[in-house]
Amino acid sequence: MSSMKSFAFVLFLSFVVLFVFALLGMNFFGHITEGKYGAITPDVNFASLWNALMTLTQAETGENWHMLMRDTMYSEGFMYSFFWLSFVVVKTDILLQIIVAVIFEKLE
Repeated sequence: MSSMKSFAFVLFLSFVVLFVFALLGMNFFGHITEGKYGAITPDVNFASLWNALMTLTQAETGENWHMLMRDTMYSEGFMYSFFWLSFVVVKTDILLQIIVAVIFEKLE
């Protein structure tokens, strides 16, 4: 039962991190409606919270996140690549390692 609590905590932490990055993305990139490279479209953008969450969920799976980064860098500048790099490192590397650790803890 304690592993279920741990897993629920990791899922909650993952959602909080996704929510924070969605709010940051709305603040940084909310005005971009279409990107030069075609990754940011009317459906995939940061104009609303729902779209930002879905865009980051897509990027979290590794699908086309580098093109999203290129579109936002073209529009906003090179410094915004750190948003995407920190998102990918935190969500795909660190949180994935925590999830695997919780699963291994359950198997012991």
